[in-house]
Amino acid sequence: MPRRKITILRILQILEEYTDSEHRLSQQDIVELLKEKYDIVCERKAVGRNLETLRRAGYEIDSARSGICLFTRRFEKSELRLLIDAVLSSRYIDNKHSGDLIGKLEKEGGMFFSEANHLSYNRQWDKTPNKSVFFTIELLDEAISKKKKVRFVYNGYNLQKQLSPLRKGDWKVSPYFLLLHNQRYYLICCEDGKDTIGYFRVDRITNIEICRERARPREEVSGAEDISPDKLDTTFPYLIDGRPEKVKMRCNKKVFSDLVDWFGSRFTVTSSEGDYVETILFAPPDALKYWALQYGENVEVQEPLSLRESIKEAVKKMAIKYNS
Repeated sequence: MPRRKITILRILQILEEYTDSEHRLSQQDIVELLKEKYDIVCERKAVGRNLETLRRAGYEIDSARSGICLFTRRFEKSELRLLIDAVLSSRYIDNKHSGDLIGKLEKEGGMFFSEANHLSYNRQWDKTPNKSVFFTIELLDEAISKKKKVRFVYNGYNLQKQLSPLRKGDWKVSPYFLLLHNQRYYLICCEDGKDTIGYFRVDRITNIEICRERARPREEVSGAEDISPDKLDTTFPYLIDGRPEKVKMRCNKKVFSDLVDWFGSRFTVTSSEGDYVETILFAPPDALKYWALQYGENVEVQEPLSLRESIKEAVKKMAIKYNS
């Protein structure tokens, strides 16, 4: 690469690393940093010409008596903080990859970003020990694009809190898409030998490989109409197998905001009286059972009766355990 092109690239890198709206450099500062960091000798006039070329290329470089700075960046500081927080709260990303991603994001803000970043975080959050999650996602993306089946080992946690295969042998599935749900990545697919949609936690998948066999078309799978990402995210409070059914509930108004958080606009308020509202929504009974138990005395399932009885039995068993 010609020396002139390298110089303009290094000047841009210096502006990205050392400047923002509150921190500026003079042309002489840039000359000295070029020599110190990259062993490039450049006159002040040449720096000025290169800065003007960068402006014409669309970079918003501000020059004032107080100095020169790269005025705008790809990300605002608030956006970088939001992205860092998202990485930290993503339990499907292991600690090493979390640290690497945060380091890259901090560089986007320049050397002064981390000094001004008052978000406290611990790089040792309780995250997945599976270090191959990104590789798994890449292979799943490829398999979905090529409409191929995948084979993998599916794991749970043993008493030593380590990933351990749930059974001998592999799972073979037809993958359809990935869904980020409750801070976890799920593979939505159809397992060989079954006629229903299945859900697998991506962070529990290991030893994945793409098969030569064509994936089963999604339209052939029972309940395929219920597996669009938007429906799954607001109809399935937990990704537990089952087709959505009509559910009637009576809820305390103080958990109404939680209803919206979990189910979005996909429920109907049929009546409101005093501290309670009656609602109708569609969700898999087993998934809603766990959801209703979570909210205890603030939620009463009225219909279907089979779900109501199932919750009643669970509450009875819980009462026995806590009263024993």
